[in-house]
Amino acid sequence: MGNRNQNDQNDTTAPNDENVVLSKGDYEKIIERIGVLEKAVAASAPAPAQAQTVPLTPTKFTPDKYTAPEWQNLVPVMLFSDNGKYKDDLFVSLNGRRHQIRRGVRVMVPEAVYEIITQSEAQDRSTMLMIENLLAQAAQRDKENV
Repeated sequence: MGNRNQNDQNDTTAPNDENVVLSKGDYEKIIERIGVLEKAVAASAPAPAQAQTVPLTPTKFTPDKYTAPEWQNLVPVMLFSDNGKYKDDLFVSLNGRRHQIRRGVRVMVPEAVYEIITQSEAQDRSTMLMIENLLAQAAQRDKENV
């Protein structure tokens, strides 16, 4: 390596090596430089803000979405249960309020939850009919192609 200059020969860092050996003097210089940098950062950092205390004021009760009539009126519902697809409880979430409804048992649920359940069941029936129609059409095409 005859093309390295005098400064490169004293350089103790090797960019491609994982293990770098430093002399004790180089190590002490690095530690000293870190201390200087830490002091500079500490001196330039803003002082921590004082915590402000905010007095708590009591709030009046205001009706919200959970005190609306659709949450107060309960209606009975009994969900279909079997040992297959419909064996687990039904989870319904509406506006951040969660309901876990047991299958095979008559339970009381808010009207809004009942509406979600009935709409979901209607959609399931509609999807099942659509799939049956598509299967029948596919079977008819297969018969025609044979």
